[in-house]
Amino acid sequence: AGFTDDRDVLLVKPEGGEIVHTKVYNADDSVQKTMAHISLNDAGGFVADVDITTTGFQYNIHEGIENRTEKDQKLHYKEYWDNINALTIGNIAIENDKDNIVYKETLKLSSENYASKSGNRLIFQPNMFNKVTNIPPRYSERKLEFKIDRSFKDIDEFIIQIPEGLKVEAMAEGKDIDTKFGTYNFKIEALEGNKLKYTRTYILNKGNYEKEDYKAFRDFRKQIVKNDKTKVVLIRN
Repeated sequence: AGFTDDRDVLLVKPEGGEIVHTKVYNADDSVQKTMAHISLNDAGGFVADVDITTTGFQYNIHEGIENRTEKDQKLHYKEYWDNINALTIGNIAIENDKDNIVYKETLKLSSENYASKSGNRLIFQPNMFNKVTNIPPRYSERKLEFKIDRSFKDIDEFIIQIPEGLKVEAMAEGKDIDTKFGTYNFKIEALEGNKLKYTRTYILNKGNYEKEDYKAFRDFRKQIVKNDKTKVVLIRN
């Protein structure tokens, strides 16, 4: 990938070359904010409106989708959300603000088969649209220090409409994790009108870390993967 952040770059000017260091994005410069309004149905499906806004380094990751064919865009989003079975991509609208380095993706999505049914219960994972799934490899003995190249911040806020006739039987309230590598927290709260609000913030800190820190870093990621799979159990009234 041709990222040009945090590099020494030789600028050639008429009076000679000079080496300048390009901008270092901190976590607040490289934000991905995902907002969604989701309506579950009692068969386990959903319809959703999703907005993803990215800045900084995260803008660089997303930029370019607007230039693809509609078919390739739909394939991209199906891969991006590969945690959702039988995902149907409806409307896609993309705004690329190159001047302010802000990228905005607005989508309509649906699936007929997201939540699992068990008797008179419906069980689903409320983090539908921004899951961490990969854990760094395990080493019996780490030989080298390791580096996190870039800081970033992910903010997620999903409003989930629960179907008529169902109510929450069980759900985790949330989790806070604070490490030298970054922070992670999520919470789920009940709103009026039979809605749930799921919020999540994940910050990763750029840096060089000692080889002795690797196990703790891997554990941090393992905890994120586990918490991103948290479930809500709904039961028929």
